[in-house]
Amino acid sequence: MTGLREMMVPGNNTLRGQSSYHMLHPGLSRHLDFPDVAGIAAPRPMLFFDGGLDPLFPADGVRAAHEKLRAVWRSRHAEERLHLRTWPDLGHVFTVRMQDEVFTWLDRVL
Repeated sequence: MTGLREMMVPGNNTLRGQSSYHMLHPGLSRHLDFPDVAGIAAPRPMLFFDGGLDPLFPADGVRAAHEKLRAVWRSRHAEERLHLRTWPDLGHVFTVRMQDEVFTWLDRVL
C-alpha cells in the first residue's frame, strides 16, 4: 500500500494527470468515466466548464464527453438544463469571469 507521503513525491505518476475522482473511488474509472457519473444527476440542472488549453482534459475527450452528456439530458427531455461551455483560450483554471457566470447560472437555477 502506498502511503500519502509517497503519493505526493513529484515523480510519482499516481497524481500526475489524474484527479481525485480516480483516487476516491478505486476501480470506478475502469467502468465509468466523468460523463457516466454526471449523467446520474440527469435531469437536474448541471453546468460544466472546460478550458480549451487544459492539458488534463484534451479537447477531443471533452467533445466526446459533451456529446454523451447532451444525449443523456436529451433522453430525459431536459437538454435546456445542461449548460456546457468551453473557454478556448484558457487552461485548467477557474477565473473571476468564469465564477461570475457560475453565480449567474446558480441564481437562475436555484
